[in-house]
Amino acid sequence: MRHCILVLALFFLSTLLSAQFYQGGLRGSVKDPAGSARTIAKVTLKDEATNLSRSTLTNDLGEFVFQSANPATYSVVIELPGFTRLERSGVIIATQSFLTPK
Repeated sequence: MRHCILVLALFFLSTLLSAQFYQGGLRGSVKDPAGSARTIAKVTLKDEATNLSRSTLTNDLGEFVFQSANPATYSVVIELPGFTRLERSGVIIATQSFLTPK
């Protein structure tokens, strides 16, 4: 009986966990032309189909992370005072993928 309960518990747990991990993500860093990390750059991730967007700021190392992004095609915009605005469209985040552009 205990073995049967354990098997059922593992089955339900694996079903719940697999249902939660369909999303992907994006991480990267922002550097100036000299290669120095740029802090507090605003990075925006916009779903091209729905126009829903979210933004974050780079940390002390110039890094940013967008976790739990639904699979879709996105535009990424990077803005920092004194620098040219950078926009990339057609960034595809697939199911269970975490992009790290170079």
